[in-house]
Amino acid sequence: MTNQSEKSRPGTLYQVESWLEVAQQLGYRVRYDHFGGTGGGVCEYGGQKWIFMDVSLSAYEQLEMLEEIIPRDSLYASLNANSIGKRAA
Repeated sequence: MTNQSEKSRPGTLYQVESWLEVAQQLGYRVRYDHFGGTGGGVCEYGGQKWIFMDVSLSAYEQLEMLEEIIPRDSLYASLNANSIGKRAA
């Protein structure tokens, strides 16, 4: 659960964009849709990796989801994690 100050912390949208860039580097396609606040998620279908972003979530909630999903990808460690952390942090 997030409080109001976390939801509005500066740079959240930039961080979401940075993580989405990393996701694209890892081969993900991103679909934006209204999933009724369920949070979206990740899957692989037809050999393509997908991230489903729930547009009804706040930017902070989207950020939390990306910070959980992307580092779990087996290719994440092969990227330059140092530069990713600097951009996404």
